[in-house]
Amino acid sequence: MALQSVQPDAADIIERAAVYDIDADPLVESRALISAAVRRELSRRRTGSDIVQIQNDRMVRNALEDLNKHDKASAAAVVLLQWLAQVTEAAV
Repeated sequence: MALQSVQPDAADIIERAAVYDIDADPLVESRALISAAVRRELSRRRTGSDIVQIQNDRMVRNALEDLNKHDKASAAAVVLLQWLAQVTEAAV
């Protein structure tokens, strides 16, 4: 079972995506995917004393909160996707 090897947040999202829901809101689902990916990446990062990393992590956590606010969700999604791209690029 592939779902058993992923984190609980990701497994929940995969299970929901596997079932076609005609009433599902694509924006809500995309925000859930972004949120899960960001939380996963934050959990992998080591907390340290690097002031730049601490500031970036705080900015990301604030954007995660904004992702649930209707008036700030789109801007927060852009910030979070850019951050994920940077983190992924740095890991390569």
